Amino acid sequence: MRLARLARRTLLVLGAAVAVLGLGATAALADDWVQRVPGQHVYDPAGALTPAQVSDLERSAGAVDQAGAPTVVYVRRKDADDATTRQDARALMDAWAVESSAGRKDGFVLLLNLKPADGKPHGSTALVIGSSHADRLDDGRLQGVYDATMKPRLAAGDLAGAVSAALVVVARDLEAPLAPASPPPDQSPSPLAVAGSLLGLGAIAAVILGFVLLIARGGGWNRPPGGGRPWYGGGGSDSSFFGDSGASSTYTGGGGDGGASSGSSSGGGSF
Repeated sequence: MRLARLARRTLLVLGAAVAVLGLGATAALADDWVQRVPGQHVYDPAGALTPAQVSDLERSAGAVDQAGAPTVVYVRRKDADDATTRQDARALMDAWAVESSAGRKDGFVLLLNLKPADGKPHGSTALVIGSSHADRLDDGRLQGVYDATMKPRLAAGDLAGAVSAALVVVARDLEAPLAPASPPPDQSPSPLAVAGSLLGLGAIAAVILGFVLLIARGGGWNRPPGGGRPWYGGGGSDSSFFGDSGASSTYTGGGGDGGASSGSSSGGGSF
């Protein structure tokens, strides 16, 4: 009995230890975002920006916020490629619910993963914006912002300048009026087409009328030689020319809500 109790206690202790280790491993795999501060846009746990640069970027990010896209700029140390950095930016957008209200999907995240222990800034950048702004800033436009605005400055080591310039372009694009939709092409038929259609309808009507008159005057021509019902009339189960199969189709929409980043546009690259 004493050995059995000792064995049970040992198993309980081992189980608790495995659970603690599992929780620790899960926490280690998760992104360790810093604590979010209400009203703050720029976060630099990498320590790559000076206080003056952070203040300048706060103003630029605030302008994007005022233009309709709640904004977070996040700079950290992590060795990651372009694809992973875009995933990280979307993960941050979801974890912090970067949007003006639940379901609006109008937030903007600019994330930089800087390579650890690198003298000159190198790493990957991602720009991600919610689906509400896809008409102004789609994948192609965000990629253009990175390629033309950020990449040359990042290559020169101007991290703050690259982020600031990108924020200015994004704010400007959000504030710019959308181009009016082009009117649909005139699809009204030409007089010649209308005349042709009328002539065609008249010919069809004449044929149908002649067929009806022929039946009305023909009397019993439509009966079979031995009598019986006319081929064109009668009742019963075989009297219908078109049958109703009773089939129907139903379209069922679906798709879950992936959070603030669901359907978002993105751009970026490595530098």
